Amino acid sequence: MTDPEPGRQGELPLGGFDWPAEPIITGRCLLREVRPIDVEFLTALRTNREVRAFLGGPVDPETALSRAESEVGQPAVFLVESLSSGEPLGLVDIADHDHGGLEISYAFSAEVWGQGLAGESVRAVVDWFNETGLPGPLLAVTQVANMPSRRLLERVGANEVGEIEQFGQRQNVYIFGNSDPATRKY
Repeated sequence: MTDPEPGRQGELPLGGFDWPAEPIITGRCLLREVRPIDVEFLTALRTNREVRAFLGGPVDPETALSRAESEVGQPAVFLVESLSSGEPLGLVDIADHDHGGLEISYAFSAEVWGQGLAGESVRAVVDWFNETGLPGPLLAVTQVANMPSRRLLERVGANEVGEIEQFGQRQNVYIFGNSDPATRKY
């Protein structure tokens, strides 16, 4: 998720890509910049106990609203909506990570879990990232206990390179691309 959490600094090394990006279209999703109309959905996503089960629990409504408002128009923050219905499905973003590199994060409504939409969207943002020329590595971090997220990352091409302790939980660190895992210390 994209909440201001330890380990995620939130700022991208801007330059090298234009924002707003052209919307990304996958087989079933449209990924676009966050707009004011999305704030209510993003607030509800962050306050949902089920969605936040592996993300430190629900965020209080004031913090969730503030964070959602701050994401409007932010570079590398993509609202994911259904291509067929226009309904919001989730969020995928990229931000600096304090272990080095950039981190991709995602959160989707529980109603769409298990349909492959998150994987489709994450893969599309990884491809976008590769096209921007932003410096890597591109990382992903998820709780060791979050098996669905771990499987998703592996399906879209991430390689597990280690573990860290974060938020009082063991977290797997994944890396995308050709970065040499031997040079990374986690």
